[in-house]
Amino acid sequence: MHPDFIQRRAELDGLRQRAQLATSEFYAIIQKDEPVRVFRYMVEPRGNNLFSIVDRSSGKPAGLRTGIQEACEFAQQLEEMPPVVERPATKVSMVQLIARRMTTWTLSVTGGLFAFAFFGS
Repeated sequence: MHPDFIQRRAELDGLRQRAQLATSEFYAIIQKDEPVRVFRYMVEPRGNNLFSIVDRSSGKPAGLRTGIQEACEFAQQLEEMPPVVERPATKVSMVQLIARRMTTWTLSVTGGLFAFAFFGS
């Protein structure tokens, strides 16, 4: 990994730890229990010493590991990674579809007329 990425990731990890510490101190000051942290990834057994790591929010499997120790370590690694934000699929409007078809048709007719004029002369 590039050194800049390593440095940036270390900075973000430090900020994340400081935020967690500040949150803990805040709850200690107001004398309330901290909310229970819900993990994003869950390890599910699949049989024959296979374990699937599943994303709770989407229900999609994130990986498959042999052995509970490897599966838990992989789930912890995924927890530390920032979530990937997927862009929603863009919808093409009817006007854009008509414009594309008209452009294609115009270029096809122009090419045909050019070929007819070139070979006709």
